[in-house]
Amino acid sequence: MHSQSEFRSGQTAGGVSARTWLLLLLTALMVLPAGCGKRRIKEIPVELIGVWKTSYEGYAGAHMEFTTEFLIIGTVENTTIHYLLTGFVMEEAEDRTGIKIYYKDAEGNEMSMEMAYTADDGGSLRDMHQLSVVWKKEP
Repeated sequence: MHSQSEFRSGQTAGGVSARTWLLLLLTALMVLPAGCGKRRIKEIPVELIGVWKTSYEGYAGAHMEFTTEFLIIGTVENTTIHYLLTGFVMEEAEDRTGIKIYYKDAEGNEMSMEMAYTADDGGSLRDMHQLSVVWKKEP
């Protein structure tokens, strides 16, 4: 049986300090994402750089362009919106790569979108929330 003074001194029932448990927990949390196949990167994956278009109904004239610094959205109204790219989280799977893209608008508001990338036929992107829309990279 442990006395109250043992618990107040920072020792847990197993004799390991609360600080040690906290360090073990933080280490596990840092290692788990790496073990799950996710990796955060700052620079844009080269596969994304370029202009992407879709033939999906309702998106005629729309496009996405990725540069080394910006995501540029061309709307169906023939306007463009520039976003500053801030980071990426990549998750490899058998048939695709999941990419979470982080970016900021002109006011500094942070946003993100999740895409699925496949290398087939020069590359394709699909919004994870709208898988029926396929974006193809322009040659």
